[in-house]
Amino acid sequence: NFITIKDALKNYSPDDLKLFFLSAHYSSPVDFTDDKIKEVHKRIQNIQNLLSKAARIIRDPQLPGVMSSLGEAAFIKKHKSGFLEVMDDDFNTPRALGSIDGLIHDTHKFIDSEKSNPDYVSIIHVASEIIIELCKSVFGLEGITYWEPLTEEEDNLLNERRQARNNKDFKRSDQLRDILSSRGIIVEDAKDGQTWRRA
Repeated sequence: NFITIKDALKNYSPDDLKLFFLSAHYSSPVDFTDDKIKEVHKRIQNIQNLLSKAARIIRDPQLPGVMSSLGEAAFIKKHKSGFLEVMDDDFNTPRALGSIDGLIHDTHKFIDSEKSNPDYVSIIHVASEIIIELCKSVFGLEGITYWEPLTEEEDNLLNERRQARNNKDFKRSDQLRDILSSRGIIVEDAKDGQTWRRA
């Protein structure tokens, strides 16, 4: 199959295409298919979902602030070192992406299991900043960043939907989900309550 970059950009973002090519070693041939590019897009969503989750914690006024002097936690050092090591090994981008995946996985795990850690927010902040640095500064994925904070209106809609679900008013809850979706905010319900992310 043959497709030009210009045509591909009509359906996919520049970051989708960059990550698609980075997913294979530069010396290996790569076949462009819709299924493969969809897998790549899902990978980008996984990165953004983690950063969205981290941003909500970092900006939570009820949690301690970020200590800028804090060093890197052991799990962060492990994956960052792994990234640099495989990049030095003939620019092995597929394995480098695996290191980023590992850092994302372990950051999720830390968020869920280490809430009592006195450096909880700071460690999440460091992990997020390193993910952004590796994705943007090394791989040029310009769209990888923290989500924009909610506007006051968006925050009110989310709070109204949360209240509607608490009152078991599922019709209104679904209406508010659709309104938020039309504004690019995806709402998901979990056992701990609703979560949101930007589409």
